[in-house]
Amino acid sequence: MNTSKTLLAVLLSSLILQGCSEGNAGWVAALGTLVAVGAGAGGGGGGGSSDSSTDNTSNDTEVNDGMVITRFDGESDDLLTAGLGADGLAQSPKFADSINPTASELRRLAVASAYQNAYDMRSDSGFGRLYGPGVAGTFAQISVTGKVAGKEFLRADDKNNTQLLQLPDQFDLTNPCLIAVATPAASSVYAGIPVLGEWGLKNRCAVVYSDKGAGSGVHDIQTDTISLVDGTRSSTKDKSQFTATGNEVSDLAAFASVYPERVALKHAHNQNNPEANWDNALLDSIDFAFEILNREDVFGQVTSIGTSNTVVIAAGLSTGGAAALRAAELDSGQRIDGVLAISPAISQRNPARLGIRQGGNNYYINDKQPNFLATMADYAVYQPCASASSTFSGTALGLPGRCSALSSLGLITSSTAVNAKTKDAASKLQALNALTEAQTLAHLYTAESYYTAYANAYANSYGRFSVVDNLCDYSYGAVSSNGRLSSKSQADLADEFATGNGISPSSNTTLLHNRSDSDGLAVYYRRSTDADRQIDGHLAGALCLQQLAQTAISTTPGLAADNQQRVQDGLKDSLALADLRGKPGIIVHGRQDPFAHVNLTSRLYYANNKRYYGTQSQLVYLEVDNAHHVDALNQSYQRRDQVPLMYYAQAALDKLFTHLKYQLSLPSSQVIASRGISVLDSNQQLNTRTHLPAIGSRNNCAISYGSNTLTIPEC
Repeated sequence: MNTSKTLLAVLLSSLILQGCSEGNAGWVAALGTLVAVGAGAGGGGGGGSSDSSTDNTSNDTEVNDGMVITRFDGESDDLLTAGLGADGLAQSPKFADSINPTASELRRLAVASAYQNAYDMRSDSGFGRLYGPGVAGTFAQISVTGKVAGKEFLRADDKNNTQLLQLPDQFDLTNPCLIAVATPAASSVYAGIPVLGEWGLKNRCAVVYSDKGAGSGVHDIQTDTISLVDGTRSSTKDKSQFTATGNEVSDLAAFASVYPERVALKHAHNQNNPEANWDNALLDSIDFAFEILNREDVFGQVTSIGTSNTVVIAAGLSTGGAAALRAAELDSGQRIDGVLAISPAISQRNPARLGIRQGGNNYYINDKQPNFLATMADYAVYQPCASASSTFSGTALGLPGRCSALSSLGLITSSTAVNAKTKDAASKLQALNALTEAQTLAHLYTAESYYTAYANAYANSYGRFSVVDNLCDYSYGAVSSNGRLSSKSQADLADEFATGNGISPSSNTTLLHNRSDSDGLAVYYRRSTDADRQIDGHLAGALCLQQLAQTAISTTPGLAADNQQRVQDGLKDSLALADLRGKPGIIVHGRQDPFAHVNLTSRLYYANNKRYYGTQSQLVYLEVDNAHHVDALNQSYQRRDQVPLMYYAQAALDKLFTHLKYQLSLPSSQVIASRGISVLDSNQQLNTRTHLPAIGSRNNCAISYGSNTLTIPEC
């Protein structure tokens, strides 16, 4: 890692130690100026030697040994906004030919979709004012368009991981930095550009992305076409991002004759359990980045860019956050200097027997605590009922029929009142140590199929099942307006790479119940009916997933027990240790997260790290009040009581980078006392004075760990 100029570090430290009053814009401006001077000193574009910049005179693409290299001029197209500019990212660009889009068109739509899926893009929530590609940061100055000129290097490695290196023209050769991003969910590598890639590009860093081996590869079995690394589709399998295979009982042709119009997804069906190698995938992407950065043809000169002179930050959101933490755990070669994990959906190998105290609530975490898959499966069973009385714009978010089905099995109260059933279902979930304040937001996540979709994808992945296994009688395909199976259109297949998330539902790929009990035909699982023709959302499938997720293997021999053992074996290969090898890191998590619950993920990981390392731990935990997992849902469901978590993710990157480059202290672990906007103030905008206190603000509250107890203040 490259160290800073001593004078600059002293000046920065002096500013912090002066104890300037909060809200004083003067010291913030001075900090930004000094850091900009340090970042630009002695090289790179934007004031340094022109030898450090790549040529940005035109856009062109070449293919070199299977790697696609594209130069972007920063006007017609660019690294950060795909030529759309900050103001154009809220729109979805169209293809000239909807069935045969070009790689460039797919990339542009993929970037726009990534922004729409990551950010609350309303201006009164702060987009375009407080965060976004056209907003300058503490260290970074950028045009209001947010466009960044530079080069991209795209390839699939020999382990079926897609890797993308973005090298801005303003990359500083004398003060190099690299942000290594694990993309969230099973999305394309472009899904990592908002927030994390954005911060890196603004700050003149190279950014390398890995899809973790779980990206948006879709094999349409009916047409036998597959996805290529650039998102275009082909029937040529030797260039495939992912090609499905059968099992010892059935091949794809036999499967398709019984289950037509199905698709296979890379994350669920590649029979390789990619999560077991997420850490290696991210480390490999760092090696790939250094390989490219040291090619003589990249800068027109011989360079020596490596771990000894480069600030390297591993970063990720959600499942990508879990991958970033695990990469730091595995990194015996010291590639990574620091790690940022945003809302990590992480499961741990040895959960501590510890207490968590939040206000008047006490939680006890033990070694039987549910892992991420088990949590998703439990929510897949009970949350559709818990949400049965909730609506948005007149549309039900849950399934009243699920309540009846659960009641008939004796899994919840047999009361005839729906409200009593929903409360009982919610109590089953709160018994898992989930926070009650996350329950309201869980209604949105069940309506978006998060729980069932993730439980199914992860169970398939952990067990290394083929698409032909039809695990728990689920499969993937398209549906018509009535929820019945239909052919997946060529247009939907064509844009799957750009708009899909590799989990479903997306681009009209939905999770199906193979045989709806009423008539034997495949339907969208949420439309599935039971024997009494009540819509129960395929409860039998959810209970099957719940059984597979249990660590205690069924004592009844047979396929169910065998499948459960396969899933549990795969899960064990993916568990984290909370051992970051002494590396500094920051976890940022929204308290109200109903997906990666704080008690079961970040709080537990942080406490375990403290337990093992004590005062030597360099891990910081920032819990943001009134924030959850997916900022975009605030916009979709018109929520104003929640704040954008991604605003704090970028602020945390500022803190981590300052620590690594200028040796300033990391912030203490704290609850950030952020506040949303009440209904009565519907015309108000989120602002940094009232709603978004800075990290380290006197309004925040300290998190502490001692005597095997993590104390989280209400704040």
